[in-house]
Order: sequence, then C-alpha cells, then structure tokens
Amino acid sequence: MNARHAKQVPGRNTDLTDAQWLAILARSGLLQGGFVPPANFRELRLIARQMQKLTAILAGEKNRPHKVLTGDGIRGIM
Repeated sequence: MNARHAKQVPGRNTDLTDAQWLAILARSGLLQGGFVPPANFRELRLIARQMQKLTAILAGEKNRPHKVLTGDGIRGIM
C-alpha cells in the first residue's frame, strides 16, 4: 500500500484500530497499491547503498591520521 495515500485517510486513535481500519479499506479497494521494484532493481539499489557505505568508511579512515596529528598539535606546525 502507498504510505502517502494511507496518511491522508482519516484514521483512529491507536495502532490496532488504525491497522484494522486500513485492512478494511484495502479489502474494499479504496487504497492504492505501493510500487515494488523488480528484483534486479532491488539488487542494484543494494549494491549502490553498499558502495556509499564503503566510500564513507574510506573517507573516515583517510581523515583519521589528520585528526590525530591536528589534535596533538603536530600538523599545525607544518
């Protein structure tokens, strides 16, 4: 189900009653289905996220010696 569409539907006060209300609306066909990408798109997204994570880790490791040297006052002299 599309979360944006469900957010605009008037709901109830608790999670349980919200879930029941959304189930009733889904069974009656009043809610739009959500987009589920094909398996190959999901795999590409996973690879892209992993690359971003590894790039951030690499940048952090590159900055670590600079931070140590700056903190010890060694780098400011050069």
